[in-house]
Amino acid sequence: MAEIFIAAATMVLGGGAAAAVNKRQKKKREAFTAQFGSFEEFRRAADPDRIRAIRDDQGELVAVKVVRQEYPGIPLEYATRFVKQL
Repeated sequence: MAEIFIAAATMVLGGGAAAAVNKRQKKKREAFTAQFGSFEEFRRAADPDRIRAIRDDQGELVAVKVVRQEYPGIPLEYATRFVKQL
């Protein structure tokens, strides 16, 4: 009986945490979209020389991570596309 309660409590709490993460991600994505509107607008605002240097020195994965850190809410697809197009 206690195992069922623990499992149910874990599911409820885990679901609440997942909902909070999704809400935070949605807010970040909305802020990104409000600021840039499109991939092309983002690309014009970003610093390609700096990201290219990171990509060349440390690899694509690190460059994508840097883009996502500097532009919270950017879709992974946009960050990856930006790095690959440099």
